[in-house]
Amino acid sequence: MAHDKAVIPEMERPTSEDALSTPMQELYVELIKASPKLLLAILLAVLALLFYDPLSRLLDRSTKIGFGPVSFEAAEKKLKEWNEKDMEGWEKKGKEKENFSEKEVKEHTSRYSDVMSKVRHANLLWVDDDPQDNKVFVDFFELFGIRVVTARSSSEAVDRLQERSFSAVITDWNRKEDSLQLKASATGEQFWGAGARLGHLFAESCSERNVVIFSWGSTTETPVPPRVKVATDNRNTLLETIANMIEKPVECDIKTTAKAEFPTSAQLTRYRQMLDDKCKPYAGKSRTRSPATVWDEICKVYAPQPADKSSHSIHPSGPR
Repeated sequence: MAHDKAVIPEMERPTSEDALSTPMQELYVELIKASPKLLLAILLAVLALLFYDPLSRLLDRSTKIGFGPVSFEAAEKKLKEWNEKDMEGWEKKGKEKENFSEKEVKEHTSRYSDVMSKVRHANLLWVDDDPQDNKVFVDFFELFGIRVVTARSSSEAVDRLQERSFSAVITDWNRKEDSLQLKASATGEQFWGAGARLGHLFAESCSERNVVIFSWGSTTETPVPPRVKVATDNRNTLLETIANMIEKPVECDIKTTAKAEFPTSAQLTRYRQMLDDKCKPYAGKSRTRSPATVWDEICKVYAPQPADKSSHSIHPSGPR
């Protein structure tokens, strides 16, 4: 008995048009699924571009000086501390103490708030062999998110400038054991102070003068050394000058060859002996500031001291 074979229907073969439509449909479906994530990524990228600068400023300030804008009260408190710190110095100079007025506090607070709202980062380099004296000043700058890096010598200042850029360099006038000052003093340079020598050194590597001397040794009668932007003992002048320099920072490219300007230890020993020999006649004598020769000024700092004091370890008696 013949059995009929089961007929198995053949599957329909897809046409070339159907073969193409299947992958396209799958891609379309995948795009629809991914579109919320894609749109979110695009939105986040746009927001990051729009708010990068203000957010980075806020985050930067929150990690350094506390979150939020600087209040007049906070600035006033710092400037009053500055006033108290300067009391002894003003009295030693025989001058009437000059406090910051309320108007000046408002002007400085407004000025620095405005400058730092435009500038994302600002670094200052403060060179002083006794940095503790500047703590109140440093605190004031840091209220506004300005990073202050300190150095105790000209050599250390060069190292710091090779590490990062600075809007300005603040320095004292005289650092008795500073190698640049010892070298210039021993050879009778007219502008022998460490601040003047630092200005001269940095002028070779910076687009314009970036050194500010802030020191009791600076008066309206003191000539500003060549290549130094400002030399002053006036606190308002300092704050105004630094605000201007932060707004338009100076570009520096300190080369390693700058280290060649610094004398070796053997040379420093010879310079100290030269100063001792030259300044012996000045020991124990009082000299007027004007008229004065270069050696009058140099030997106010380097004249040999009485036997119970070290000739090279005492605090400078000349301008700081």
